[in-house]
Amino acid sequence: MRNKGKTFQELVAENRVTILKDQVTMNRIEEKLEKRWAGQQQNK
Repeated sequence: MRNKGKTFQELVAENRVTILKDQVTMNRIEEKLEKRWAGQQQNK
């Protein structure tokens, strides 16, 4: 999942309203990001 070089903060700002309405989705997104970040750290 590539999102045109946007930072996590930019994505959060764009999706803040949706995120506030749907905390479950936000938790899932955070889990995915943490897993991907951990994977990138291991590959270095």
